[in-house]
Amino acid sequence: MRKRYKPSISTARDKLNSAHLIGAFVFASIVDAATGSWLAFFLAAGIVIGLSIHSGGIRLT
Repeated sequence: MRKRYKPSISTARDKLNSAHLIGAFVFASIVDAATGSWLAFFLAAGIVIGLSIHSGGIRLT
């Protein structure tokens, strides 16, 4: 029998966390495109991810 493909993201929490991270990187890439600076990209990504963790949007446990 053939093994079925099992996705690596299985729980709802993992899916929501990944959606928040993708959103943070999309926003950071827009900031990077507007400024042309990698520093702005990393700062924007770090701030958005930090705020998402602080607000509970990204759950670590």
